[in-house]
Amino acid sequence: TNDLNVRKQRSRSILLAVLTSIVSKGGNILLMLIAIPLAYRVLGEGKAAIFGVMQSLMWLVSMADLGTGPGMVRRLAGAVGEDDKKRQAQVVSSAFFVTCLLAFTGMLLIAALLTWVPLTVLFSEAFAPYAGDLRTAAWVSLGIFITLMILGSLERVREGFQEVHVGNVYGAAYNVTAALVLWLGIAYFPTPVFMICAIYGLCIFFSSANAGMILSKRPWLIPSLKNLDRGLVRSMTREGLGLFAAGSVAPILIRETPKFMLGRSEAHGSA
Repeated sequence: TNDLNVRKQRSRSILLAVLTSIVSKGGNILLMLIAIPLAYRVLGEGKAAIFGVMQSLMWLVSMADLGTGPGMVRRLAGAVGEDDKKRQAQVVSSAFFVTCLLAFTGMLLIAALLTWVPLTVLFSEAFAPYAGDLRTAAWVSLGIFITLMILGSLERVREGFQEVHVGNVYGAAYNVTAALVLWLGIAYFPTPVFMICAIYGLCIFFSSANAGMILSKRPWLIPSLKNLDRGLVRSMTREGLGLFAAGSVAPILIRETPKFMLGRSEAHGSA
């Protein structure tokens, strides 16, 4: 009977995950369908190119988690199946602090580039007329990225507990809210920074709410240095590097790098 109940619960979780994923992904498509035309119509080609470049960079830098998430989810699911709360805490804490280390390392490197390298060298000479907007957008994007990367390591805990559908509900709510905020607010704040904050910054609120609900329901998962497991840190980082090399390098080179270069060329065309 217990096995039957477990199978039913698992099937229900999978079905809910699929259905809510469709809704969430649909909302994300809606958000992009609104954002991109608005950027060009309201901002003009030059400033819209800033938004396009930042959008691609946000995706590029998000790969800095080095694929540690799947390793965390797999180990956490095993600990959940064994009802081993101590192991669950070790897995979550180890993954969280690895993510923090990688996030802040990436932040320092990017901050050094933004501080010491002229933006026209990093992006394009054609962005010179928009240097102020570009610099502000770059710093805001960096702050948002760091925050979302850290929160993302906590949100993935839901996968280990077969609660993907709950995270998808938060994602769907975010997409709809961001679309409304963007649609209503762009007339009052026609800047690339507003678009970045409306689309990515608002995600911080929903990600924080999602992570907060996870930890309030399971307080033993709150990250703590005393639960850090060095063996887990080494193995998750090693596996993550392999996943990153196999699954992320090609998409970066094939998909996002051309988008980044397109943003640069659009700025040239509008200059």
